[in-house]
Amino acid sequence: MTLTPYSSPRRIDTDALAAFIDRAYAQAGWTRDMVDTGAVIATGEAARKENAAAIVALFSEQSGRFVCATAGHHLEALLAAHGSGAVALSRSADTPVVLNVDIGGGTTKLAVCRNGKAVETAAIDVGARVVSWDIDGRVRAVTPAGDRVLRRAGVRVA
Repeated sequence: MTLTPYSSPRRIDTDALAAFIDRAYAQAGWTRDMVDTGAVIATGEAARKENAAAIVALFSEQSGRFVCATAGHHLEALLAAHGSGAVALSRSADTPVVLNVDIGGGTTKLAVCRNGKAVETAAIDVGARVVSWDIDGRVRAVTPAGDRVLRRAGVRVA
């Protein structure tokens, strides 16, 4: 796992992502030829960046024969609800309604799961990384939502 690296406030660092993929394969003891199929879905803030298509292309080129796409908030909330087990948990008579909260880097997705189905979704334009710093403490990126919150609070970041 890696946090999304930024080369600027509007661009994700594709070189850093390529290096991450290389390290992940090496650590797993795999080569790209060993991967038959998979999926890459750019979500949240990554899907909003200027180079979102390049990110998806990078992963598809680096990872084998992958299906690649960008996802909107509804699909992302559904994927999180299923992946977290919230939909399955809501099948139980003891927990027939479950709220799944997926806090991402730039957005937070909500999914109401009822009786084994995700029945409602919503997205909030605030996440865990509305301001991102590099290892030297320099601000690398501020999301639009982060910028609004900072301005309203009268806080400046550089």
